[in-house]
Amino acid sequence: AWAEARVRGRVMRLDEAVEYALGEG
Repeated sequence: AWAEARVRGRVMRLDEAVEYALGEG
């Protein structure tokens, strides 16, 4: 999911990426 977020152009820290992965998959 974090890779998708990066593709979308969203800049995330590691902890934010983890939250995204757990929350949105």
